[in-house]
Amino acid sequence: MKTFREFILECELVEGLQPLPREKMLYKIAGKSQAAHSKNIFRKDYKKRGMKDLENTKATEVRKKASQIKKLKSTLRTHDPVDSRFRELENRDRGEKK
Repeated sequence: MKTFREFILECELVEGLQPLPREKMLYKIAGKSQAAHSKNIFRKDYKKRGMKDLENTKATEVRKKASQIKKLKSTLRTHDPVDSRFRELENRDRGEKK
């Protein structure tokens, strides 16, 4: 069974090929916020032109993206994916030994 320190070192070695879960979540947040920003710009453009129905659909999409971003950020604050992955592997090792 590995110690947590060994697990972190192994993750850092593999990081060049596969990013750590925290970096993946930050990448998702950046992508979603960029998409929400562009939809918000289109919404303001539709508002200037007087297209209410398109403005409302874009506003709904922006709200949906905002809630997804909020959920990802709260998960990132309260949940350490590396630690949970280590616990999962540790529990699997215990189950195999029994």
